[in-house]
Amino acid sequence: SLTINGGGDVTLADGNTYSGMTSVNDGRLLAAVDNSFSPFSALHIDCCGLVRLNNTSQTVASLEGIGTLR
Repeated sequence: SLTINGGGDVTLADGNTYSGMTSVNDGRLLAAVDNSFSPFSALHIDCCGLVRLNNTSQTVASLEGIGTLR
């Protein structure tokens, strides 16, 4: 699993296959390449979180939350 609680940026720059929840509670999760988010992980974006796809192709198990997806 992957949890982001801080106010900074976390960039995933390679393909991933981890399992468990991906939670963006505060801060930004950025995709640098296609498939950098795990297709086996649910993606939760909390109110203060931002996920930026940056024109990449991503697959996740599910998507939930009230944060921002761009």
